[in-house]
Amino acid sequence: MIGSNLITDGRAPGRFPDQSMLVFIIPLRSRAVSHNWEKVAALCARTVASCCRQSKGESRTFLVCREAPALPVGLKNLTIIAEPFPVPQDKSAQMQDKYRKIQRGLIAARSLAPFFWMKVDSDDCVSNRLAGFAQAHEKSPGWFFRRGWIHEENTRTAYWERQGFFKVCGTSSILACRRPEELPASMDEPLEKFTYLSTPHNELDQVSVRQGTPLWELPFAGAVYCTGTGENWTGSRGVRDYRSKKWMLRRLMNTRFATPRWREEFGVTPLPQSLFS
Repeated sequence: MIGSNLITDGRAPGRFPDQSMLVFIIPLRSRAVSHNWEKVAALCARTVASCCRQSKGESRTFLVCREAPALPVGLKNLTIIAEPFPVPQDKSAQMQDKYRKIQRGLIAARSLAPFFWMKVDSDDCVSNRLAGFAQAHEKSPGWFFRRGWIHEENTRTAYWERQGFFKVCGTSSILACRRPEELPASMDEPLEKFTYLSTPHNELDQVSVRQGTPLWELPFAGAVYCTGTGENWTGSRGVRDYRSKKWMLRRLMNTRFATPRWREEFGVTPLPQSLFS
């Protein structure tokens, strides 16, 4: 096991009173593979704050990283796992690094089972309704997000994706963990051993059906995929074929203003203009 710098919010270890809590796992890329570390850190700080500000229910957020960014003070139920993960040398290794960090976060959360958990990309934001919804549906096998928002950074609008949000964004599913044995116990275990760590997010709904535990469809928009940052994990996942007039018309008809109420629900606070200059 590689060395670890574990930072928590001071809450005593052990189980939460509510066994249907929601655990967020946020893997953060290393400074060495970031185009602009200041921007990466600012995006991550916003994502962490978005996860930590659930309006109802119990939640826990695990940030897994090589270098910890500066974060807002007073965030509740947050654990930072800072370890000297190897710096990935190519695109494929970067994705491997991402899922290894998710694995590390799940190892840290293992003793809290049973719970629901969600992988959150470090530049996306989530609805503050998720933990309360999970608490109200504790028997669910989990959810996939057919609906969600796509927001281009540094703009005042957001695009409403009605049918295939989980196809374009990795922050798009919540999975149930009933027993600690369902999660990795050490970093020595291969990713392939765990379906959710080896299945692409756009196939998870189909795989869950084949396994006999089909995920439910979340009945509201669960997340915001933030594009146009220059630091997205896999490029502009929300950008499709701009040559299609049909798609352009659909996008225009489904674009909405990013209202204060919308920003409040998802925690999509505007970033400093200096980061985009």
